[in-house]
Amino acid sequence: MPIELVRTIFFSPTRTTARIVEAIARGTQLPAAEPLDLTPPEMGTRRLAEMRDALAIIGAPVYGGRIAAEAARRMRRLRARETPAGIVVVYGNRGLRGCAAGVA
Repeated sequence: MPIELVRTIFFSPTRTTARIVEAIARGTQLPAAEPLDLTPPEMGTRRLAEMRDALAIIGAPVYGGRIAAEAARRMRRLRARETPAGIVVVYGNRGLRGCAAGVA
């Protein structure tokens, strides 16, 4: 199955995860499909179309070592066929305490 496009799917309240997922998608050099932002409240009930024949880059932020329960609920509704996926979790900087650029 040839992959012809990349689809970004994310839960991103602060848009940081969205930016990371979009950067990864750009790195594939594949044409991008319309992003699927699972963050808005209406996405909790909106019907999601099944994905096909695309590379899916799926991302969510991590809080306390886990993705948010609401993000997990929304992602469980995703359906796809013949769609390889890359899963991305984005950690914050809470443990850096003054370290420059995260280097201890």
